[in-house]
Amino acid sequence: MSCPPARAAWLFVALALLSFIVFASSPASAFCGFYVGKADTKLFNEASQVILVRDGNRTVISMRNDFQGELSEFALVVPVPAVLQKSQIHIGDPKTFERIDAYSAPRLAEYFDPDPCDMPKRDRLMSSMNALSAPMVKQQDAKKDKALGFTV
Repeated sequence: MSCPPARAAWLFVALALLSFIVFASSPASAFCGFYVGKADTKLFNEASQVILVRDGNRTVISMRNDFQGELSEFALVVPVPAVLQKSQIHIGDPKTFERIDAYSAPRLAEYFDPDPCDMPKRDRLMSSMNALSAPMVKQQDAKKDKALGFTV
């Protein structure tokens, strides 16, 4: 069973549009909530840290903000999927953020390997190893032959 040409064309256009939306979209930066104050209030927040932990169907969000401004008539609105009870909201330990920040900080690791393209040095090294190993191999072979009662 085949689609009529008009329906196939609409299906193609829909798939092309969906593909464009998926591949042409840019990443979004977001903050877990927003500040609310009076219209003339100056609110500043230079940095926010968010720790999100998920265990099964339980999600815990820890937030740390460096809010600057007048605290009277100020609110931080955080959208959540369900109404929170007062017992679910806690003031956490700032050391938790410091520990996770230190743990997840980028680290520099340096490794020094010899240049594999330095052929003259590698050839000298290999030839010196071969020169040393040839007499040793002959000597070991002679010991084996002697142990077996053969003379070559």
